[in-house]
Amino acid sequence: MNNKQAEIGICSTDIAYDALVGAEWNKGKKQENVRAMAVFDSNVIQFYTNRRSGITTFKGINGKSINPSRAKSNCDTILRRLIKVLDVKPQR
Repeated sequence: MNNKQAEIGICSTDIAYDALVGAEWNKGKKQENVRAMAVFDSNVIQFYTNRRSGITTFKGINGKSINPSRAKSNCDTILRRLIKVLDVKPQR
């Protein structure tokens, strides 16, 4: 947006906020011209486990192998923030 290569973009609000404040993935470069036009739906992330995994809480992923989705996707970004804030350390 700042370099005028696009007039409109679609993303989740947390990623838009990251762009606005210059998050780590944006190397500190603030996208100051970003404004929300519409919210399409709430940002809900669902976690699924195999019943035999023994995981019954979020902290249950400590030491477990997880697949947070495509790298740098919305799900991946939110999951990485959650594990940092909640001090959870999955295997990978």
